[in-house]
Amino acid sequence: MLSQCARFLLSTEEAADLIAQLKEAVRSTWYAAARGEGITERHCELIAGAFVHESSDLPLPPAIRGGATGRLATGVETTTHKPNRAAFFHERG
Repeated sequence: MLSQCARFLLSTEEAADLIAQLKEAVRSTWYAAARGEGITERHCELIAGAFVHESSDLPLPPAIRGGATGRLATGVETTTHKPNRAAFFHERG
């Protein structure tokens, strides 16, 4: 993203700051937004990597324990495998 900062008339420092702000905004709101739309806690765990992942320098939300693998507060075991999208949408109705 930083490689294209000049196209947006931003310095590298300005772009890095903007990216950091966007990352924090997503990290701090995605879980509540997903839950507010009816996404289950289990499915939030499955999609967490799309919002906060291993290469990120940001932590996972408190509701998702153990990083990308582990056990949720509900006791649901989590994995790093890719979710079955068909099953995900089928379960949501």
